[in-house]
Parts: sequence; C-alpha cells; structure tokens
Amino acid sequence: MKKEEVPQDPDVVNAGLRKDVYYALDENGQFVQVFSSGWEAKNTVILQAWEGIHAEAEQALREVQAGLKSPLYYYMVRAQMDVNLLSRYTGFPKRKVRKHCTPAGYSLISAKEKEAYAKVLMLEPDTLDNLPDV
Repeated sequence: MKKEEVPQDPDVVNAGLRKDVYYALDENGQFVQVFSSGWEAKNTVILQAWEGIHAEAEQALREVQAGLKSPLYYYMVRAQMDVNLLSRYTGFPKRKVRKHCTPAGYSLISAKEKEAYAKVLMLEPDTLDNLPDV
C-alpha cells in the first residue's frame, strides 16, 4: 500500500483519541510509518464487538438483580473476564471463584479475598458490594 492510500475514514470508535500505525511505501519506495484515523469496515466491527460486550454485561446485571449471581459475577463479566481468567489473575482456584459468583458463596468472602478481586478488577473493595445505578 502506498502512503497516500492508507485509510483515513472518520474514527467513530475512539473519537480521534488514538491512531493506528500502518506501514506503507513512500514516494522513494521505502517503508514508513503512517498514522490512520480509521477504516470504516474496521470501525464497524469494533462497534459491533462493543455492543456484544455491553449486552453481556447488561445480562449479567439482570442475573445479579434477580438473585441468581453475585455482584462479583457482574464485575467479572464487565471486565471481559471469565472464571478461568479471574482465577489465574487472583490465584484463587476456579471452584472458589465459581462459588464467589453465587450469592451464597459471595456472602462468605473474606476481606482479603475481596481486596484481591477488587485489585484485579481495578475497583475499590467496597464497589464490589454495590451495583451501578441504571
């Protein structure tokens, strides 16, 4: 691709905050870095992926509100994690994470465990006990 052919479509995903780097040929036939503000097809796919992520988080929130899951489950899903990943980051066994994702199991969680989850999820420990206002 030549330098002037690098896509510069409006970036609706990042609102111009980030530019992608592409390598293209300049007028001398040398590869150079060229910043791109976006490519419509790529932006569309990214937006669709984010819509799916938001839908999963909304479903998780409904499950917590219905008393089927714990607040930890919602924050785990919102952070795009699953039990396996949260287990690896916290060092807790998967069965323990699975248990803490239930209301009964979450009620038994220790302050130290809550701090570990909060750290991984980049939250304050008290935030884990509260759901967002929607």
